[in-house]
Amino acid sequence: RDLHSLRRRQRQMCIRDRISGFVLDHNNKPFHKATVVIFGPHGFKRNLMTDRYGRFIIHVTRKGWYGVYVVYDNPKTPGMDYVPAVWWAYLEPGSESSHTFVLERGATIYVEGDIWLIEKNRPARYFKFTVVKPDGSSLPGRSLRVYGCGGDLSKRFHFDPRIVVVPAETRIAIKVFAKADHLSREFMLRGEGGYFKLSQGETLHVDVREDVLKFSIKIVRSKINSALNLLKDAEDAGFLVTHERNDLLRAYDLIDSATLSLKRRSYDEAFVKLRNAYTIITDSINRLQGLFQISFQSALILPLLFVFISSASAYLITDRYRGYRVMMQEKNLFSFSLNPIIASLLYAAFIGLFYAVF
Repeated sequence: RDLHSLRRRQRQMCIRDRISGFVLDHNNKPFHKATVVIFGPHGFKRNLMTDRYGRFIIHVTRKGWYGVYVVYDNPKTPGMDYVPAVWWAYLEPGSESSHTFVLERGATIYVEGDIWLIEKNRPARYFKFTVVKPDGSSLPGRSLRVYGCGGDLSKRFHFDPRIVVVPAETRIAIKVFAKADHLSREFMLRGEGGYFKLSQGETLHVDVREDVLKFSIKIVRSKINSALNLLKDAEDAGFLVTHERNDLLRAYDLIDSATLSLKRRSYDEAFVKLRNAYTIITDSINRLQGLFQISFQSALILPLLFVFISSASAYLITDRYRGYRVMMQEKNLFSFSLNPIIASLLYAAFIGLFYAVF
């Protein structure tokens, strides 16, 4: 029995974990020499090619999660012909995992231009592109959907982060995530018809600056509307805000001018104007908020001032008559002073006059 157990353990030790599968096209025809790259625990990485049957097999020695990436492209076409796919599998000792990849027909969008965030005077250093449906919902399947600095093609295969592989003959949009310092923004990148639709192997160059500026104009318009509401509140409170009103009108003209520059595709000129408008609006908001802050601080001091004036005035009025006594049959029942009564009346009068005037 001990000998049998020993032989069984030896056989188990000889069995190695195995990952296998097939790579097919949309017509279920096998891909010959498709690139398969497998990443695993402890820095494991293996590159291999499929055989003429589209099959791949690899043996591994450690249990854990393994990511299997498949890439295939026809070098005779300008763009990627098939969308890369990924599959993750967890292997236990002596186990085997297998998967059949059916690659989507693909095309390439190359994103050009810097992503300038209007709040920062510098382009975003980190950006990520996610391929989605035109309504923003996710696409089905195991194909890679995330590209850019945070995409697997860039991190694992050292692809240009501006390359986005999209499904061919399919309406899609690109969700852009950009980050500069601690500020991040997300917006949609769409074609002229509200979506992109490319033929297999096609490459389309898209200038991201147009969509960035459209998104930034919305941000600045929303900010100037908030500033105008704050300006109205300041005028209703009695503040003199002529300078702030003129600045906001100038910012409004800059926004309109930036919109015209955008239509002429003068992207750098449009950004400069929009950035100036954003700076003017921000400064105006800060000044208006400062007025309300000073007013609030003054409002905290005024009641104390009114108490002092009321008390002093009451003392002067009742200086000769410091108090009154109530007596009965030459007995002192109680005494009182008019000073606090008059001070209270004067305090109420001052508060009422203040709110009536201001």
